[in-house]
Amino acid sequence: MDATAADRNDCTASWRLIARGRVQGVGFRPYVHQLATELKLAGRVWNHGEGVTIELTGPEAQLECFLGRFRSELPPLAALNSLDINRQASLPALFESSHNMGSDDGQCGDTGFVIAETVMNAGYNPNHQQPMSLDITPDTAPCADCLAEFRDPNNRRYHYPFINCTQCGPRYTLIEQLPYDRPNTSMAAFDLCSECDREYTSPKDRRFHAQPNACVQCGPMIWLEQSGQPAAGTLAVPSPAASCEATPDSDTVIRELLACLKQGQIAAVRGVGGFHLVCDARNSAAIARLRQRKRRPSKPLAVMVADTDVASGWVRISRNAKALLELPAAPIVLLTQTGQARAMFENELDLLAPGLDTLGMMLPQSPLHHLLFELSDDRHLALVMTSGNPGGEPLVTSNEQARQSLADIADVFLMHNREIVRRNDDSVVSESAKSGVMMHRVGRGFAPLALELEPEQSSESDDFIPLSSGADFRVPSVLALGSYLKNSIALNTGERICISPHIGDLDHPDNCALVAETVDRLLDLMNTTPDAIVCDLHPEGFGRQLGERLAERFQVPLIEVPHHIAHIASVAVDQCMDLSSLSEQPLLGLALDGFGFGWDGEARGGELLRLTATGNSRRDINSAVSDGMGAEWGFEAVGSLSALPQPGADKASREPWRMTLAALFAVQKPESTTVTQQPEENDRQLLDGFADRFADRLVSDSVAASGESQGLSEYGIRAVLNMLEHDVNCPKTTSAGRWFDAVAGLFGICTDGQTYEGEAAMRLEALARCSVFSRNERGFSGEVTVEEPPLWVLQTNQSSLELNLLPLFSHLAERVFDTAPDDTTRLSRLALMFHRQLADGLCAWVQQGLQGRSDNNRKVVLSGGCIQNSLLRQLLTDALGQQGIAPVLPERIPVNDGGISVGQLAWAHQMLRSNRDNNHNNHNNHNNNLK
Repeated sequence: MDATAADRNDCTASWRLIARGRVQGVGFRPYVHQLATELKLAGRVWNHGEGVTIELTGPEAQLECFLGRFRSELPPLAALNSLDINRQASLPALFESSHNMGSDDGQCGDTGFVIAETVMNAGYNPNHQQPMSLDITPDTAPCADCLAEFRDPNNRRYHYPFINCTQCGPRYTLIEQLPYDRPNTSMAAFDLCSECDREYTSPKDRRFHAQPNACVQCGPMIWLEQSGQPAAGTLAVPSPAASCEATPDSDTVIRELLACLKQGQIAAVRGVGGFHLVCDARNSAAIARLRQRKRRPSKPLAVMVADTDVASGWVRISRNAKALLELPAAPIVLLTQTGQARAMFENELDLLAPGLDTLGMMLPQSPLHHLLFELSDDRHLALVMTSGNPGGEPLVTSNEQARQSLADIADVFLMHNREIVRRNDDSVVSESAKSGVMMHRVGRGFAPLALELEPEQSSESDDFIPLSSGADFRVPSVLALGSYLKNSIALNTGERICISPHIGDLDHPDNCALVAETVDRLLDLMNTTPDAIVCDLHPEGFGRQLGERLAERFQVPLIEVPHHIAHIASVAVDQCMDLSSLSEQPLLGLALDGFGFGWDGEARGGELLRLTATGNSRRDINSAVSDGMGAEWGFEAVGSLSALPQPGADKASREPWRMTLAALFAVQKPESTTVTQQPEENDRQLLDGFADRFADRLVSDSVAASGESQGLSEYGIRAVLNMLEHDVNCPKTTSAGRWFDAVAGLFGICTDGQTYEGEAAMRLEALARCSVFSRNERGFSGEVTVEEPPLWVLQTNQSSLELNLLPLFSHLAERVFDTAPDDTTRLSRLALMFHRQLADGLCAWVQQGLQGRSDNNRKVVLSGGCIQNSLLRQLLTDALGQQGIAPVLPERIPVNDGGISVGQLAWAHQMLRSNRDNNHNNHNNHNNNLK
């Protein structure tokens, strides 16, 4: 041993470490305790609002060993975002007086290492209130160790529906306030029995400081109810903290529930983040009854099975799909149905996912759900698991609310008495060829999701300049209120962004109330007051109203961010891109969705935008709307998809045939003759011919299918054509979603209207994929990449580069109308042609937008709900790749409107920074003028 090493072994030191990230509720303190004890270091570890502080005393060599192992051996659920290390710490008197750390000279005493009580503000700047950590641990499915105990008849937690440990179980849904300690959760209502207390306080036990720790003797329990009363064969409904002796055992309750499901009944099952509505997925009558009662006529329903082996009987399970299904988050995974499933369960699949070729599949997310499959005598049991709420309303979480709101839907209720403090619906993901995963909905298992605002900077950086003058400054806390559809909110404290769980569409007053409640609860949980509020540019709607109220309440600025800028910025944040350098490296983005209020006051949704540099947060909306190029917000509108009229305005988004007529009308307009190559004198004849064929085809099909036309009639078609000719209530839109609707209408899809957002486009994709998978069960066949002449046109329209899809639509219309309605093979090929041509046109459009860019900067952000279309996404990313263009897609936040709040927040920060820089420059110029 050399002299230096010997000195380090002999020399003692005191270190203080402050860990930030996902460090609470993951077994972090027990892990630190075990490591320090093993290395014979004295000290303590405790939770606080910012993270976890560790104080250590011992030989320097052992301290260095601790640090090396600490960084490389973290618990599985832990994530370290930053670590402050003070190697010359002076231990505060506050802790020396309450915990004996050893002798006064700093040598290790014989008291060892302890987990101290939570101390608020320890390690903080005492001069101002500090926000809480944003890395709240999500709820996770049972770990392998807990499942082994759960299945062991000799274990005291055998079949206990609430088994958990430091590496699994509920977290976020239990939290009343931070830091994450049992008294701050809904588990505070349950006193630990002696055996659970022994585990909780034993450093060598897996449940050492596991906050939800419980067993059948002291923890939550389940029971069955029918119409608010105990079900037959069970005892009285227990009180919140009733003894286990007052209720039947879990096995009895679950067996009774399984018997009800086998009889075709519908159950409301209280889970981790809320209630599920459950029925037998192989019982067509039960599924139809659930749809009728829930008022959910065709939106897909998810199915839960025991494991991936059973799932493979329903959907294609690739290696990646298996990994997604088995994630600790236990999300719903959208996967392609198998031919075997179509043959065996054709009627059921037509009810589970009408008109689609995919199915949402999930595995058990909690011990309670595992118990359903453990006690079933049917190895292949498959259960519909859909959100427990009446159509469009917030997810039900409490027993009393379920008795009231779900009484007309459920026949039987599986209740438990572990209170759900924070609702959290199931997450939804799908496979992505590029990144492996595409997030559709952030919920249980992922939410609340923490992201880095500017990951290229140190999370300990403090060199931000305030909005107002002053030397002491922190990163402004911004609250973003998200979008009208698929709403979520986002909040940052320091460099960390938190995105809330999925809230829902704001077309229901209860969801609007839930947004306001979520704002208050998140601000309270994070101990934060916002410095700015951000909302969508749309002048109406609940988001704007709430934003104005909050800005007034907190006396802070209200910042508006255009919808499609937020889409692109959200992907940039997800992919850790530097938005602060846009003036040197502009970012090209493609935003394709159904609707967003444009920077010019128009309805938009098919935009190619170049983010250049952020604009001013203090702007006049009226003057900004007049700037059609977006300079006020620091971007260039490169171009849009060719605009279509929307006959009936918003009604056209619900009835695709209206958009079909709008496109037929646009094809024959005189100003479009140079594009479509149709002689002007034939315009009216062409339209009349198309309209007659359209009416003959669709009206007869609609009446035959439903017994009535439901608004789609020859008279209705003529009325809409009259609206188009006289431009009555026909606002224009550049929306890609409406182009999908127009094409779907050609194929007779959703003739009676869409019952959920994107239904027609999803059915059109499914039709196209019939051709894709016809020759290759494993994936895309060679037919996808057939070379075709372009049927779209890139043209300049008032300095904007427009991708005109009218020639493509005209081509499709001629061929669809010449195809028999029952010729699915040909119709499928035509649907595939549309996807291929659209992808090629988008690729060429992007190429034009990137002209003059270096090879190192040839990339484009892909965003908006239309990018969820897996067929379009793969065709487009393949086409871009062939041209040397790197597509940028999100992996952690939704590409749809569920990610808008993150983009709003990030762009607002850039606008605030622009204000800061301008104020700073003006201040310097003023000082120079005074010299």
